[in-house]
Amino acid sequence: MHSGADLRIYPNFIHRQLNAVMLSDLIKLGISSIRSPRAAATQLLNIELNRVARYQFALLVVILSALSAELILGLGSADLGETDAPTRLWSPFGFAALEAGILAVIILATVLVGRASIGTGKLDDALLLIAWLRLIALNVQIAFALALSVGQALDLVGPHADATATFLIFAAMGYLIWMYANFVAALYSIDSPVKAFIKVILTVLATIAVVQWIILALVVMFLVVILIVSVTSGQVEMLSP
Repeated sequence: MHSGADLRIYPNFIHRQLNAVMLSDLIKLGISSIRSPRAAATQLLNIELNRVARYQFALLVVILSALSAELILGLGSADLGETDAPTRLWSPFGFAALEAGILAVIILATVLVGRASIGTGKLDDALLLIAWLRLIALNVQIAFALALSVGQALDLVGPHADATATFLIFAAMGYLIWMYANFVAALYSIDSPVKAFIKVILTVLATIAVVQWIILALVVMFLVVILIVSVTSGQVEMLSP
């Protein structure tokens, strides 16, 4: 049982299989995730969900993200017109691969934070929380795209629409980052989301530094091997009659 959160936020979610949860329950948990991210994360982690179901849920989120990207591109193409629409270089499979890669990186960072904080990464729990957070972000993304499309169709967009849209996008991104920090804090029982977010940043920077050093070492080893081979070949040519 994860401590540090109010488990009364939605008690029906405790110890229930995800396939038995009604759509209304998911909507309530989604609203709770926005209002009280840490408490909602604790509720989500208390769902009795095996590893296979968690990976299936993450796969479903990836597929929905790819389909939503196609929908948003379709709305944009309809506004621009078929001849003026940008060239479609991405297929749904490309979007799905990109989405899966982004989720994998975020989950890896979350696991590394756990290893640095408590010695274990809790991969399955991190997968569930990040997939759920992506699902919430996906709903926000679709709602924003539909609102913008309807506003343009009804000529409700004013002269400051671009600035307003940019502000709303950055505000939504900022709050999603705050939700992620709360999720990490709930996952590893960190005192505050600010500390959790700082640990995420430090872990990511440390990981990037280690990867850079590994790449540099491999490059140096490769150059040394080429140099040795070149010198050896030159000596062989000099000794040959």
